[in-house]
Amino acid sequence: MKNEKKPYLLTLEAGEYYFCPCGKSNNKPFCDGSHRMTTLTPFTLQLSEKKQLTICGCGKSKNFPCCDGAHLE
Repeated sequence: MKNEKKPYLLTLEAGEYYFCPCGKSNNKPFCDGSHRMTTLTPFTLQLSEKKQLTICGCGKSKNFPCCDGAHLE
């Protein structure tokens, strides 16, 4: 993901989620298929239980899709 300065604070139910790797999604931070014109693929996250996550919005996290504070640098 690219172009966001702050992370997304989300509470997600158990299930499978796809996160945007290209920054082109109209449904950020989730993938909407906009990457099809790139070589990128969405990041898949499988949750077995409800969880609160801080999702990277800047695209610089070394722990993608989770924020590691890289947007503060």
